[in-house]
Amino acid sequence: MVRHMIKGASMLMLLSALSLVAVVSAKAQNSARAQYANIPFDFMAGDKELSAGRYRVARIDPSGQTISVRGVEGSEGSLALTNTINHLNPSTQSKLVFHKYGNSYFLSEVWIAGDTTGRQFRETKMEKATRRELTASRSYQRVEVAIARD
Repeated sequence: MVRHMIKGASMLMLLSALSLVAVVSAKAQNSARAQYANIPFDFMAGDKELSAGRYRVARIDPSGQTISVRGVEGSEGSLALTNTINHLNPSTQSKLVFHKYGNSYFLSEVWIAGDTTGRQFRETKMEKATRRELTASRSYQRVEVAIARD
């Protein structure tokens, strides 16, 4: 009798665990869907300089740590490791955030509408040098570009 109860409880726990894995997997696949953005200026994504144009932005690993930014019209693109960033309120729109120093733009963050967690690109040596050089002139801006699913 006790043996049957333990077997039943074990089966229930196994089914619960499998259900949880299925839900997490479905959410990860949904959040990994590509997003598209029309970026009206040349910019740096990681260590790669990219031209103005239409770009596909996607998480390419299950953890979401690696972000791909690839031009739709050409083969121009970049892969970059990112860090998790959190915000208390969910993002109201999907967007890319750039740091602008003078005429130089650096991709800084990716946010998906409804999420309180975003991805932050690691600051490159080039961005650090540009920031140091131009901070004295107070030419820093935070620029947002909307992204959408196609």
